[in-house]
Amino acid sequence: MVAFTTQWPAWYLVLAAYCVYQGVSAFRHFRTLKPHIDSARAGATTPHERGQVAGYQLRILLPVVAWPIAAFGLLTGANLIRAVLIIAFAWSVRTGFRDYALGVATGRKAAELAAAPEYVAGRVQPGRTEYAIAMAYFGVTCLLPIAGLLYAIWQL
Repeated sequence: MVAFTTQWPAWYLVLAAYCVYQGVSAFRHFRTLKPHIDSARAGATTPHERGQVAGYQLRILLPVVAWPIAAFGLLTGANLIRAVLIIAFAWSVRTGFRDYALGVATGRKAAELAAAPEYVAGRVQPGRTEYAIAMAYFGVTCLLPIAGLLYAIWQL
């Protein structure tokens, strides 16, 4: 059932707009990687290599299509779309939290030593401060939308 005529709360419309923003951001990321994908495709000689390049391209292109569809699905009011988005945001936290904390730790240590991040990369472990910074980032970009979607499933 499509419920476009429903008056959605402002936070819910912001969540749909955030999904569109995610799609635009994914498109920009794809556009910057497109020359590298094309050169990798030109250099691929075996079917296995061509398959790897095609899979990599699909992995980068999928969010470009999925996020705007998710934003449209939010406006339909379908709980299935909301549940899928909860899983997507939770997966983002699962895969990105430690990497983000490690990146913050590497950047802070490189600035402290006035060294290149490549030099520091394997020599630093994230501490409490770096995990707190990562939690603040993922709290706003992933956990807050998850809470809103859970509220929407039970209340809207």
